[in-house]
Amino acid sequence: PTYLVSIAATVYSKFSQTYTKIAGGTMPIDHYVYPEDLLNAQFSFAALPAMITFYAQKFGEYPFVEDKYGMSEFPWGGAMEHATNTSYGYQLINGLHNYDYIMAHELSHQWWGDSVSPQTWADIWLNEGFATYSEALWFENLGGAASYRNYMNSFWRSSFSGSVHNPSDLFGATVYDKGGWVQHMLRHVVGDTKFF
Repeated sequence: PTYLVSIAATVYSKFSQTYTKIAGGTMPIDHYVYPEDLLNAQFSFAALPAMITFYAQKFGEYPFVEDKYGMSEFPWGGAMEHATNTSYGYQLINGLHNYDYIMAHELSHQWWGDSVSPQTWADIWLNEGFATYSEALWFENLGGAASYRNYMNSFWRSSFSGSVHNPSDLFGATVYDKGGWVQHMLRHVVGDTKFF
């Protein structure tokens, strides 16, 4: 998708991880970080190969498996899901795992947003709702049903009014959080086998 093109240029340190494809073989996971953040990034990004494996098992093979995945540090407080390479804010690289949910969110966009994109901005909730819900799925993978429920209940209890379709704020709580709750509801209604 053309709205996801990004260029990042600075003096980077590069390090790599490896993802093992469902059908066998490997794919590189290449990261570009500021030299002073290299050690912290190696620890903060440690879960990424397992995340790719988990989402590939849930959603189908990583969509760009013949290319790569990776993250590039940039001077912003958040993150952005560019196809095959996420821009990841420098403040999130701290040598801890307290921002794994952001890493999971942005990674899941490779499936929901980068590979499958909405036809119009009115349906942006599909991108963000699936990605927000994917955060909860990652925590369910780590800690079971209780972890999943705790994540859903503690992080998504914001006020979101209006419809997820064509909301007045394209990138507000209605799109992210209510969009995630729609996925939760759909999973409950159709069951895990049909949902996944």
